[in-house]
Amino acid sequence: MDKVDLKTVYRTADKQHLVFLNRIREAQPDRAVLTEYFGDRHWHHECLEACVERGMALAAEKGHPFSWLTCTNAGSAEVCRAALALLGISEADLKKGGYCDPTTKSDLRILARPGIVIRLSRNFDKQRGFVNGALATVCESLRGNSVFTARLVGTGNMVLVHPIEENGEVFLPCCYGYATTVRRAQGADLFHGCVYFEQKKRVATRGYGYVACSRFKSREGCHVFGKLRRSDFLPAGPEQEGEILERGYDSVSSSDDEGKGMEYALADQGEYDADPVVSMDMGNNLVDFLVSTEDPADVSQTECKRTLADFAAGASAEAGDAPVYEEMGVCSELPVREEVWGENGELLVYGGTATPE
Repeated sequence: MDKVDLKTVYRTADKQHLVFLNRIREAQPDRAVLTEYFGDRHWHHECLEACVERGMALAAEKGHPFSWLTCTNAGSAEVCRAALALLGISEADLKKGGYCDPTTKSDLRILARPGIVIRLSRNFDKQRGFVNGALATVCESLRGNSVFTARLVGTGNMVLVHPIEENGEVFLPCCYGYATTVRRAQGADLFHGCVYFEQKKRVATRGYGYVACSRFKSREGCHVFGKLRRSDFLPAGPEQEGEILERGYDSVSSSDDEGKGMEYALADQGEYDADPVVSMDMGNNLVDFLVSTEDPADVSQTECKRTLADFAAGASAEAGDAPVYEEMGVCSELPVREEVWGENGELLVYGGTATPE
């Protein structure tokens, strides 16, 4: 009988990379581990557009696409827009493109311009390599933005991309390939790229830090953009004793010395579109709720109290109707706080519980 010897093949042979991955897989890393591992590959002194440009320059230098991994579809779209802008593509240009696959949840239309990186989204020809998740570079347009050829990254095989129809919709089986979510990247082998924990109020899902970093083949190819927070590197599985679970001073790395958790008060809310659990958790941090206006003098104390009362009543009603809030540790009655008034007599923070009088 013939025998087949099975050998374990690892994604990386980089020992330093493996040591780091083993650490963050088992337990939340401390600040020193994160700072030492990422070093100058922690991009936090420049804006996103500048860092996307750096990534594209590395792609040209190394000959491999530079892939960004984000928590949400909105984050991926933000990176792709920045990349397209750097290629001289405007919003007006995008309106002329073909619709991308709705399963990708991207609203960016596809332009068939040579050199643009796309990500295939359907399994049409596995033998040739036209499979979901495969990266390719547009080569030549055959019919405007609707039919074009593309060269697969890695194998170099050529594929034909053309519109398909499904459930009455006509679209191209692809999206832009400059960024994708951590969840969609599971199973991928990436030469280099950047992890972007773009959610401003909520920490990354448990295990996301490990999954994201383990996609890359080496330590040199693994970058991170923005603040380096311990709370974004929680291991998969149940909560462990001593973990930092919320963003704040104890979560950020030693190189991030901005105040204690001001992102809770001033964060953009656009990150919640892709995660239903996150969406349910919106608006329940009344402790951190601030009333702000362009002209504080135009808001009376009575109006501020009414605004907070309406907000609190809605949050309390939601918490009572949805059992998931109890599981997430969100209580309907919040701690008592002192009232904080501005110089012009406006109420900045309401003092009381979640059901003010």
